[in-house]
Amino acid sequence: MIGIIHMGAAKTGSSTLQEFFHLNRERLRDAGVFYPRSPGAKQHGLLAESCIDPAREPEREAAERRNREFRESFAREMERDAGGMRHLLVSSELFHARLWNAGEVEKLKALLEPWCSSWRIVFYMRRQDRYAASLHSTYLRRGGESDAILDVLNPHHFDYGGILAMWSGVFGSGALLPRVFERDALAGGDIVADFIEASGLPLALDGCARPPDRNAALSADAQWFLREFNRRRPRSVDAMSDGETLLRRNIAAFLESRCAGAPALPTRDAARAFYAGYRASNADVARRWFGRDALFDESFDDYPDVAADAAPDAMDITAPLLRELAANSLWLDEDRRKRLANAKSTPALLAILAGYLEECDPALAQRLRDAVPD
Repeated sequence: MIGIIHMGAAKTGSSTLQEFFHLNRERLRDAGVFYPRSPGAKQHGLLAESCIDPAREPEREAAERRNREFRESFAREMERDAGGMRHLLVSSELFHARLWNAGEVEKLKALLEPWCSSWRIVFYMRRQDRYAASLHSTYLRRGGESDAILDVLNPHHFDYGGILAMWSGVFGSGALLPRVFERDALAGGDIVADFIEASGLPLALDGCARPPDRNAALSADAQWFLREFNRRRPRSVDAMSDGETLLRRNIAAFLESRCAGAPALPTRDAARAFYAGYRASNADVARRWFGRDALFDESFDDYPDVAADAAPDAMDITAPLLRELAANSLWLDEDRRKRLANAKSTPALLAILAGYLEECDPALAQRLRDAVPD
């Protein structure tokens, strides 16, 4: 089989591609392309995680057990279901984000080699300042508290020349198919059509199910609210607990549906300075892989001269969020949920909630009363 690896990066349409592969799994199979389920129904994060050096795992024994179980499950699925297939397609932005050295990439190759004899590896690159700015919302969704939009936790993610060199050293330069993630650079301005063209997938788009447009960008106000929420969470809260994860997911979903819009951006000077650190490396990538001098469009006109610093009225977001969370809460009976739904004003809503919380959390009830607008 030909191994087709979509390695990301994040914030380059990866979720849209993975949803497309998932929706069209049977059409892919009819075309001789196997998109496995055992690494993840939509995206193959377990495949990437299984290749991470155990020394980097905080719970080494648990990680090794998870990886062993995954490899056994993956091998069973391949032996049972991949017979007669001509292509193996795997997709995860974690291939880019989590595999940091050649040894980890070599593990991925070794894991797939029993079934694959050649490779096509598609990697989408977004201009570094735009990539970092887009990652800021993800950082906030995960509990981040900083308002430094261009802070990066792992510079490895942005060194495209180093990434291409590392993967080329393992799979061979002929296997790498780097692409620029800019609308004008994509085939038909469409990430799905571009991937099919780049990878050589034997699939016609006509008749394929297409995922809905994914536009869940958080507005600057929503980002501010999420950052302030994170800063005020008690330090005793376990950020990895199921309850905390569910709460963050519900808040993010609410903000995406009610507060989508233009995100906060760094200033034009800050974006230029950030990008300048990668310009020389990008030029090397452009010459090596594309036969030109510049990798990206280098306009910075979409950034403001001065950063906006006005905070929204927090209650405009808080009151409907509390209503939404309470309406879906299992600890409120139907009558109480109806009372909340029928509250005609923010003060009325907060007063009702404070009354419900009085017995179980008097301190929180008092904080709600204190927050009632005059």
